[in-house]
Amino acid sequence: MIFGSSSQIPITALAFSLSAFLAVSFLLCIGTGAIVPDFGAHVFLQFFPRFSWTETGIHHGLIESLAYGFYSAIVFGALFNFFLRRGRLGGANARSRGEAMSNA
Repeated sequence: MIFGSSSQIPITALAFSLSAFLAVSFLLCIGTGAIVPDFGAHVFLQFFPRFSWTETGIHHGLIESLAYGFYSAIVFGALFNFFLRRGRLGGANARSRGEAMSNA
């Protein structure tokens, strides 16, 4: 991503992409657990408090993964855009101060 004058992270696109990533990861973990139940590497499932190996539990886990993706995108995207604007303003002020000091 090139940081131009108007570049911000699109929060909606980030929310959908993170949600899709987490949902696919969740489903891969469920699939691995169904194929190899004694594998023991299902650490990802600890982040889903309502998860159980039932149809309802899997649906709850899938909905929670979508919610985690949206939450992460909203928080990260808002903070990223805030600090991007703040840094851009601070950088412009520092450059103008440096130019003013060099001209004096």
